[in-house]
Amino acid sequence: MQQDHTIEARRVRFESIEGLQRRDIKLAAEVWLKDVCDSKWASRETMKLAGHLVRYMSVPDVRQVALARIEHQLQLTREEISAALRQLRHFWAVEAFSVSGDELRVALHLTTLQRLRVLEARHRFEFLMRQTAPEPGLPPPGVKWLPTERSDEAGLVEAAPAR
Repeated sequence: MQQDHTIEARRVRFESIEGLQRRDIKLAAEVWLKDVCDSKWASRETMKLAGHLVRYMSVPDVRQVALARIEHQLQLTREEISAALRQLRHFWAVEAFSVSGDELRVALHLTTLQRLRVLEARHRFEFLMRQTAPEPGLPPPGVKWLPTERSDEAGLVEAAPAR
């Protein structure tokens, strides 16, 4: 399945990133998600959906924002998804959303303070990276580590403590 990853084809994106650059979007998504999860108004369903939306922004696969897939992965009903979206919109974490058939589209709202925190974090990170020499033996910047799949999961189970 060929997918269009252009910004116009994205199903979840910020309604405005004024003052930021495209490279700041992942950091902005982290800031947005932290603010949603730290909010006193956020329900369990809202936090789960917010995390799912941010994950989609990081790895844009349109199948991830199909309502049936969200229901299955997050174990939420359509009513719970709809209520979470309305709550996010009510508290202005989401500017707007639309559901057409099984397709979900969401415009996330990034406040001026959140954008400022993104800029401050980026500048601080860049400054600290210039000040820090890489440790010998570490992989080069940008290389990611992922665990390999194992057919034998017995090694992952911790032994019960001796009594």
